[in-house]
Amino acid sequence: MSLPAAIGTTTIEIEGLGTVKGNVYPGGIRQFCGIPYGYLKKRWTRSVLKTSWEDKGNFHDGTHLGATAPNPAEFRGDAMTVPVEHRFPVPEESEKDCLVINIVLPPENHEPAGPYPILLFIHGGSFLFGGANRPAYDMVNLVTHSVNTNSPVIAVTFNYRVGLLGFLASKAIGEDLKKDGFEGNGNFGLTDQQLAIKWVETYISQVGGDKDNVTLYGESAGGMSVDHQIHAAHPANFQRAILMSGMIETIPTWTLERHEVMYRSLARAFKIDPDAPDALEKLRELPDLAVAEAAPKIAGEVNTTGCPCADGWFHAKAPKWTDIGDQPSFLKSYMVGDVYVEGIVMRGNIDGKTYDDLHACLAKWIGEENTTIILADYGIHPTTEPADVSRLFEDLSGDAMFKVPNWLYAHRSTIPKTYGYHFDQSSTLDNELAKKIATAFIDFAYGRDPWEPFPIGHKWMIFGDKSGESDLAVVKGEEEDEELRKYTRMKKHVELLGDELYGQMVFGIDDFGQKRHLLDTFED
Repeated sequence: MSLPAAIGTTTIEIEGLGTVKGNVYPGGIRQFCGIPYGYLKKRWTRSVLKTSWEDKGNFHDGTHLGATAPNPAEFRGDAMTVPVEHRFPVPEESEKDCLVINIVLPPENHEPAGPYPILLFIHGGSFLFGGANRPAYDMVNLVTHSVNTNSPVIAVTFNYRVGLLGFLASKAIGEDLKKDGFEGNGNFGLTDQQLAIKWVETYISQVGGDKDNVTLYGESAGGMSVDHQIHAAHPANFQRAILMSGMIETIPTWTLERHEVMYRSLARAFKIDPDAPDALEKLRELPDLAVAEAAPKIAGEVNTTGCPCADGWFHAKAPKWTDIGDQPSFLKSYMVGDVYVEGIVMRGNIDGKTYDDLHACLAKWIGEENTTIILADYGIHPTTEPADVSRLFEDLSGDAMFKVPNWLYAHRSTIPKTYGYHFDQSSTLDNELAKKIATAFIDFAYGRDPWEPFPIGHKWMIFGDKSGESDLAVVKGEEEDEELRKYTRMKKHVELLGDELYGQMVFGIDDFGQKRHLLDTFED
């Protein structure tokens, strides 16, 4: 994917903050990077809205990227299957300076003048890694396309804390938060996200944005984040939501007791007594990169995840499968979608595991008989070779963690403007497909129908149609897409287990694929 080069610079004024310098691109598109939206007084505390730039002379240079949240070393690259050119030098990683926003605006004095809808993107990365500074998330091309199609939008991306720095919880952390006048425990990455949305609500109208028409969208853990924000006890100000390959059930929300094991394991990894009165302060003294890089070690698996906390405060109620489809009335439009090979996230995680290994793990969650039936429906039998068990487990995990929740969300949504999509394969016309998707998302942000709403005919948009009928997109009903999608199998398993037990199966799949049993088993 190519990114245009800047052709000049410009400035904007934000009342109460100061002057922001940014880049100008062909067509007059303006980009302002690394704008601080929050600050931290210490590690594992709530971020606070940045309402003054007096410490910077009321000026911010947004011609280059701001800091990225610290990532484990194993995930410091782009990890994108489609090569993307880097427009900027790779920024530093810094816990205290990573709470920054990137904004892309239509040209100055553009007609119509706005206010414009906001497309506010949350990056993914398993709640463990990633950042908005990666070039694939550069929104100049998207805003350029919106202007060229006479539907200008403002695009916003931002960084939030990830991994142990963003999602650790413990009794000591909770007590310290309470002492400082804050509530809850852990979920720092999620409250950072709320703060970024608050910054947009507070300041975006000054640069032509409509603070009351915000589409919150994200991919993978970003989609999960959108779902967490939808179900927050005190939701931020947004009106539309797109969940791309991720929802609240995909990565489990851990109990405080399980987070406590993680906290104690982290302390042990650095030779700190977790029961010592000063254990938390000693952990705060560690370099931020050292803490970020400790996650795979203490989890016992490189391809691990961060996990939100059921702290009794952030969510209106603890996330459960039985609440699927329970969407709040404030959402005006709602979209869910997935890709054909969602289970690829498990690739390589269970190499060498046998049918008996998988059956024994899932049976602990859903019983022997149910496990046998479900594995057989995916072609997994006692005689299946380990290599095929691994391959077929990808299909099972992709369905259970992504596709089945999406299917249920679409069918149970009470929002009239609900839309569903599937992304089947890479198109041979990459730019044309990108424009097709961009147009759909822009229409969605404007409150228009990107395609037929799901409640009308239970139809899905298929991008990159795998049947060969279209290189770009086609709307299909479930009966005509049954051979590829296997909706009947999804329905059978949901009816067999019921919501609660199906949710338990997802926990079992997560346990098996992410090797959760290895937590705190490392050797000193």
